[in-house]
Amino acid sequence: MKKVLAAVFVLAGALVGYNWITTGELSLVPHRGSEESRELAALEQRVDALRRELGQAQRAAGLGGTDTTGDIGAATAELGRLAEDLSDLRGRLSDEADQRRGEQLAATIRELRDKLR
Repeated sequence: MKKVLAAVFVLAGALVGYNWITTGELSLVPHRGSEESRELAALEQRVDALRRELGQAQRAAGLGGTDTTGDIGAATAELGRLAEDLSDLRGRLSDEADQRRGEQLAATIRELRDKLR
């Protein structure tokens, strides 16, 4: 009986891990949500990737004195595209939780833009 329970817990943990890697949600069964919710999640992932890239560029510039002008220019352009995509999406968000996520994402984009100035 203990082996069966251990196997169930291991499988449940593997399922939670798989769902976290593929959807970014920590749950047994992923929430499918609306198309707008999935678009918002994709925008959040793009912002997170941009934040990581900027952090790497800043570390490279700090450690080796690398010129990051091109990276900053590309990041600024990507932030503009993200802000435009988000403003288009925010008008279609009907779920209150998604609207709050959209507001938080807009604040994050503004914060990143301010850091680049």
